[in-house]
Amino acid sequence: MKRLALSILLSLVLVACAPQATPIPQPTAANTAVPTATVVAPTATPSPAAPEPYQRRFPSTAGDDGYLVGAYFYPWYGPGRGHWQDGYAGQPVLGEYDSTDPTVINQQIDWATGHGIDFFAVSWWGPGSREDTILRQHLLQSQLAPDIRFAVLYESTGRLAQSADGTFNLDDPVNRQKLLDDLTYLQATHWRDSQYLRIEGRPAVILYLTRSFSGDVTAALGSIRQELLQRGDDVYLIGDEVYWQNWETADLPRLQPYDAVTAYNMHTSVPGIADYFTSKVSQAYSEARQKITQAGVAFVPDVIPGFDDTSVRPTALHPPIPRSPLLFAEQLDMALGLVDPALKMVLVTSWNEWHEDTSIEPAQSFGFEYLDVLQARLRAMPPALAVARDDGKVYLGDTLILDGNAEAPGCWGVNEVAYSPTNQHFLVLLGCFEGDDTAFLFSADGSDKRRITEKWDVINYSNAIWSPDGQAIAYERINSCCADVPADAPADGLIRYDVQSGKKTVLVKDAHLMPMAWSPDGRWIAFWLRLKPDTETGTVYLTAADGSSLWELGQVAWPGDGARLRWRWDVPGNAIRLRCETAEGTLVQTYVVRTTGSGPPSEGALQVQGLPLPVETTLYRVVNVASNDVLNVRSADGADSPIVGTIQANGTGIRLTGASVQAGGGVWVPIQYQGISGWVNSKYLEPDNP
Repeated sequence: MKRLALSILLSLVLVACAPQATPIPQPTAANTAVPTATVVAPTATPSPAAPEPYQRRFPSTAGDDGYLVGAYFYPWYGPGRGHWQDGYAGQPVLGEYDSTDPTVINQQIDWATGHGIDFFAVSWWGPGSREDTILRQHLLQSQLAPDIRFAVLYESTGRLAQSADGTFNLDDPVNRQKLLDDLTYLQATHWRDSQYLRIEGRPAVILYLTRSFSGDVTAALGSIRQELLQRGDDVYLIGDEVYWQNWETADLPRLQPYDAVTAYNMHTSVPGIADYFTSKVSQAYSEARQKITQAGVAFVPDVIPGFDDTSVRPTALHPPIPRSPLLFAEQLDMALGLVDPALKMVLVTSWNEWHEDTSIEPAQSFGFEYLDVLQARLRAMPPALAVARDDGKVYLGDTLILDGNAEAPGCWGVNEVAYSPTNQHFLVLLGCFEGDDTAFLFSADGSDKRRITEKWDVINYSNAIWSPDGQAIAYERINSCCADVPADAPADGLIRYDVQSGKKTVLVKDAHLMPMAWSPDGRWIAFWLRLKPDTETGTVYLTAADGSSLWELGQVAWPGDGARLRWRWDVPGNAIRLRCETAEGTLVQTYVVRTTGSGPPSEGALQVQGLPLPVETTLYRVVNVASNDVLNVRSADGADSPIVGTIQANGTGIRLTGASVQAGGGVWVPIQYQGISGWVNSKYLEPDNP
């Protein structure tokens, strides 16, 4: 958004497969301002005859997808190269158009509504401004105006006085009166138009850069609301509050004056901002949404196709975010998964902010590609979410898509329905006897059902996670908790399942009972392995997501049941932190992991070829066994495994030889004792401390 002292933001999205591009339309006239560009425009001298009615090229799909989609619209172009002369990126299909041109306006509405956009959020700079006049006399009066809605983006930076600290102080009576006068003007003019956007029957206004409002914002906006209400309108205020702030310490009462909050653009001038941009924004949005929802306010995610303001601010040296349809699609998938469930609104920055290269309006270089992506992603989102019922059945809407008890005998119900981060697939995890859990994979529409587990290849207590791009699943494979396992059974441990091909790759053998977490850059899978059930430490490992390397980060105190791993970007920078936490989220240990290069992922990381056996110096003795009984040593974990030896009730000097395994409702450990090797239930052992 081209403004003085502008703080810039940004966000984006992903497609499973690119839609077929819409051909660039052939112009009906040339734009004389730029001979090399093409434009649909009237002749310089208007014909006295009435113009031919505009014929839509695209059928309107606005409102067909269940989302309320808005795009920021800038009506400030032309005549005489107005605004174009300030510098811009790319070449619009319409050339350097005049925003008052009725043919241009109709084409813009046709293209937007034909690809799922429901409303334009029109940049507004005050009563009588060029933008105000164009909205009132041209946009709202256009032939295709009934096909779309219009809202106002209130340009705070151009309307309110800025204090020395860079904020807009609403305790300043001049600012407060200016805001009230402006909204009162809108109430008397644009809000009265039938095409003005209303949410819940209330006129909607987006206030730009409200995160820079200061003073008693709640009181100021509250009094303004009351004034407008007395004049007959309960305004629906959307604040531009979301950026890279720390939401754990956010001032939630600050959000109360708004019905919804959003982010205009998540770009920021930090080196490397473009790297893994969608992943960083996803983390920021997810944390913001949680707090915003707690405040009783709706969250409206925003997406961008890229950002580059060097054409208009060549000396600012703001790091660009290269535009791409893939980035836009990634952003959309992320944002559509985070919309408020009642409002279901998403914003696009922008329709035509050509100065900062955020426009998705068709250009000579990319045609309709971004609009095609938008329409494809809106259509691809599931119309309904899969819901599990107590009887082990899963429904999509009213359709039964899985009867777990019938299709997986021995399973008692559904543990989880886990959607991929892109919402293109979901995994149904069935809880089964002794934790030998079964999984079915579906496309978002309930089709392409696949059982990804089988005999001797089951998921230990539903321990499975999605990759950040939704293209793979990592899970903890066990052969069986209790049955005798054949010699040709597949290797157990940490497995990667490729969604597209169905290929399974063993990443790490013999890794069990560990919390897992996939890094947001997709490169690493972390797991926290407690080698023995009674030890006070566990070891944190990173495996490359393709299994090419395994690294040990270090030993960490084990915090008890529910221990978990969590990745966090050091947003908006490029480092990511791996947090070892308690079940309540209390930090136990953290590691900084690099996101680029092929060297060690973290300072001090030790590359290993496989999971090392514990260096066991502690010896154990038998407990909880009657003096006239013995402790049975079995060939494998589980009480049904054959007995290979016994240990007397007073036996001592027992050594653990490997990692523990949960089986049959207990935790089993491999041991060695006087020439006997096998497995025992850990409840019959305790450290032998002389």
